[in-house]
Parts: sequence; C-alpha cells; structure tokens
Amino acid sequence: MEDDTHELIQLLLKKFNQKRLYLVGESWGTVLGFKMAEKYPELLNAYMAFSPVVHQSKSEQILLEKLKLDAKEKGLIQAEQELNTVKIPFSNYEQLYYSRKWMFKYDGQAIADKDTIALKQYLKVWSGTWSSTWNEAIQQNLFVELPKIDCPVYFFIGEKDFQTNFKIAKDYFKALQAPKKNIFIFENAGHSVLTEESERVQKIIIEEILK
Repeated sequence: MEDDTHELIQLLLKKFNQKRLYLVGESWGTVLGFKMAEKYPELLNAYMAFSPVVHQSKSEQILLEKLKLDAKEKGLIQAEQELNTVKIPFSNYEQLYYSRKWMFKYDGQAIADKDTIALKQYLKVWSGTWSSTWNEAIQQNLFVELPKIDCPVYFFIGEKDFQTNFKIAKDYFKALQAPKKNIFIFENAGHSVLTEESERVQKIIIEEILK
C-alpha cells in the first residue's frame, strides 16, 4: 500500500507536470501519509493529516479504559461484560465490534438494533482481510519512529475524537519537528472532521494553506 501511494503520487505529478503536490491523509490514510512525508518529502508541498494515527495501541487502550469506567459508573452490565472480552491489539472481529459499538454509544451515536447484525457482518469480512495489517500499523509509535518531517505539516483534529485520540495527536504535533507546521482544532467534531466540519476545512485549506 505504501508502494501504491508513492506510485500514485508520481503518476499525478507526471500527469499535471508538477514537481510537488499537497498530500492529504485521513485516519488509516495518515499511516500511509506519514510514510510518504518521511520517505519522499521532496515530492510534497505539504502534508495534511486528518484524525492522525500516531500511537494507536495507546489510543485504543485509553478508549477501552474510558468505556469500561463509563459502563461501570452507569451500571451497564452488558457493556461491562462485552468490553471485558476486548484485548489490545484486537484478536478477533468481535473485540473490534464491542469497542466501536460502545464508543458510538458513548459519543451519543448509538447503533440502532436493526443495524447491529449488518455492522458485525461488515467487521467480520473486514477483519478477515485487514486485521493483521491494522494490528501491525497500530504498534507504530510516531513519537519514537518519526520525530521529524522535512516538509510542511498541518494537523486537523476533532476534540471529541476518541478513536484516534485527540490528546495523543496534539502531543505529537507539539513534539514534531518540521520546517513549517500548524494545527487546526475542531471543538465539536469527532473522528470524521472532514465530513463534520467540511465547510470550515475547505476554507482553511484555500485561505490559509494553499495561498
């Protein structure tokens, strides 16, 4: 996937007769984006990371502990039972399902009963293909592995993002060395900043980054 990303960048630069481009990554896409910024900064005008994956094993553990505490305080017996089966990294699709199911409820976006079977089936199929890749990626710790990037970097972070923990992302941004960097915080957004705050995101990119 890293090779594909690099090849696509080269194809786009050739097609549009450019030496560099702006690269955007969101969530899982930031795993690939950080790799490109690390290895090929000369090809990037800048890298924009939305809801970045920085130290995901720590992020998942923080989320799990938060959900367990919330379930205990609210007396949610089913939540406690299901969350107690979850291990990080996830060893099966059901653990991922329980983590996300109760995260959505905690966020006020509870999954409707009619959608539960469909979601579990989706995660089962997804895990069959991607769980090993994902579990490898979440072991990365960019604080240690990528303390410096040689191109401009911009972070877009929702302060309600517990999936890729916003506090971890903000701490990494502070520590990261780059020729130019900026961070944009969205107080009322969660993990999906691009869709939750699309108009503001577009305004920032056009008026503050591209100009």
